[in-house]
Order: sequence, then C-alpha cells, then structure tokens
Amino acid sequence: MISIRALADELGRHPNKFHEFIKKHNYPIEKIKSHDIKNRGQIISVISNENANEIRAMLYNTAKLDTKQQSRYAGYFYIIQLEPEIEYNRIKLGWASNIHERLRKHQCSAPNSRILQFWECRSLWEKTIIDIVTLGETKLNNNKIETECFIVKDLNEVTAKINKFFDLLPK
Repeated sequence: MISIRALADELGRHPNKFHEFIKKHNYPIEKIKSHDIKNRGQIISVISNENANEIRAMLYNTAKLDTKQQSRYAGYFYIIQLEPEIEYNRIKLGWASNIHERLRKHQCSAPNSRILQFWECRSLWEKTIIDIVTLGETKLNNNKIETECFIVKDLNEVTAKINKFFDLLPK
C-alpha cells in the first residue's frame, strides 16, 4: 500500500487534485491509521501498489523520450491535450526542454492532460510555429482562450501544419 500523498509527491502532483484524479478513475481508496512518525498516527488515504503502478504507467506513457540523449535542439515543441475526456480539441501549444516536467505542471490544474505529439525543436521556433498553425483554416486566433491554449476544429490539421513546418527544415 502507498499513501496517496506519497504517490502525488513522487509524481509531482498536488495531493488534493491527485486524490480527485484517483477517485475519478475508480481506483479503490482505503483509509488506514498511519504508523509512520511523519503522520503521527493520523488516518491516511492509501491505494494498492498494483494500482499505484498502473497510475504511474498511465502518466508516464504519455510520451516516450530518451532523456539521456542530448540534441542540438535542446528541447521540444509539443501539443498537449488539456482535457481529452471532456473537450478533446482543447490544446496547449508550446516549447519545453523537459516535456514530462511540463506535462506534470499542466496536470496540477488538468490532471488528465496528455501529450498528443512532440517534435525536437529550438526554443526560438516556438512563436513561429504557433503563428503558422493559428493562421490557417482552424482559425485558432478566434478561439484563443489564453496564451498558447486553443480550441481547434481539427487536431489532425494542426498536426499536419506542424509536420509541414518541420519537413522544410534541414535534417
């Protein structure tokens, strides 16, 4: 058994929002009296190690990256779906040197966020790519929610435009 707070800390999540995330995904939560000095005998919420491993896999399998590999680009342009189960076409476009860390930050406010796709990229290309994507038929400028967050009509079209941009670059 592992406490929900310990798992949330391990995964870089806010404990209360993570507790809600676990409930939403119907993982059984047990209440037990802690024997840990840190919790001083308080009642804590725990889940099984098996379920904890499933949750870890679910959150870490959003993108496969070789974090040891260094690149001349030193980062990635990404598309993150913010709430795929509610509004699949609500996305965040951006650049990050560490995609997993960026995803974790988004999951504090949108726990089910997931990386849709990413490309090796220089940080200075981020604004250009966003401008290219937002000028097309998807009319993202009309649906802009906040900086770099959009509601799009067609995710495939957005991905295709970004792929075209990267196809033009030297390999």
